[in-house]
Amino acid sequence: MMFCTSCSRMLSYNAFVLDDKSNKTCAKYLITKAEKKAKNANVEDILMKKISFKQISDYITDSIEQNKNSINFRIILDENTLSIANINVKLIAKLIVDKIEEGDGYNWIATTASNLSAYYQDIGNAYFVCSQSSEIKHEYVNSNRKRINRFDCKGKLIIKVNLLATEVKVTLQHNFMHNKPIDIAVLSEIKQKIKENLKMTPTYLQSYLHKKFDLSYITSKQIYYW
Repeated sequence: MMFCTSCSRMLSYNAFVLDDKSNKTCAKYLITKAEKKAKNANVEDILMKKISFKQISDYITDSIEQNKNSINFRIILDENTLSIANINVKLIAKLIVDKIEEGDGYNWIATTASNLSAYYQDIGNAYFVCSQSSEIKHEYVNSNRKRINRFDCKGKLIIKVNLLATEVKVTLQHNFMHNKPIDIAVLSEIKQKIKENLKMTPTYLQSYLHKKFDLSYITSKQIYYW
């Protein structure tokens, strides 16, 4: 017999086995907890605001004007957007980040490579952080890059792409609106130059951009992602 710490009962050893794995809490409790979590997730999906790709920028701007620092919404992908992105998870995420940056005026840095599903090539997650967040300060400690003001803004952006369902779930957290590091128009111009020179090697492209723009606020990781 074993004591279940969750339901405070003595149960047989078999009661703690789930999917051929022994647990500290009983299988019944774990199943009930999983079902409750799935139910809550479904409710959140139903309540989540649905918008089109074209509405992203305005929706973000309106949310900021309403002093919302946590935004959750779903983007319904139309055929035109899918065609432009060539049904590519990474490119879809990139297009959405561009629209979000147009709406809030901030710069979002990819923290990791897009996390693609091991089973479905049309499903993947992308993670970003505010370029001025104090959480990434350590990346610039030994850099000659111009120092910028850092904020404990907890700025994080998660984009979950599901091309099979033709939708994207977005979670944006930014605890407060602080000063912006760069003119968004300049940022758009840099991105355009990258698109025009995709045939260049990453090293040569970065050198080329350095000659034309002040890249003190732009990381190599961003250039690669764009």
